[in-house]
Amino acid sequence: MQFSTLVTIALSLFAASADAKKFSTNMQKIPQDETLDATRFADYTSALASKYTQAFAAGTPIFGHKPQQVAEIPFVDSQQKHEAPLTDYLNAQYFTEIQLGTPGQPF
Repeated sequence: MQFSTLVTIALSLFAASADAKKFSTNMQKIPQDETLDATRFADYTSALASKYTQAFAAGTPIFGHKPQQVAEIPFVDSQQKHEAPLTDYLNAQYFTEIQLGTPGQPF
């Protein structure tokens, strides 16, 4: 009984072993003029406001009662200039291309 248990443990450890290999890829960067484009930022803020106001509306009762709260997005107004300069995206402008599936489909 002990021998079969040891064999089972040994085989499961052998099957579960993983190769620890270094993975590297080429990083690409979105151009800064494209990243800081005001129209894209306005689209982004309006999409964000729409997303959260729709979520707020979906969470309110629908039994003919009007909600007493109004969905407001503080500090976001896509029609005005923003005081904070958009210069640091915390490396969010970097990306890489991956392939999934057989044959590989690039994303």
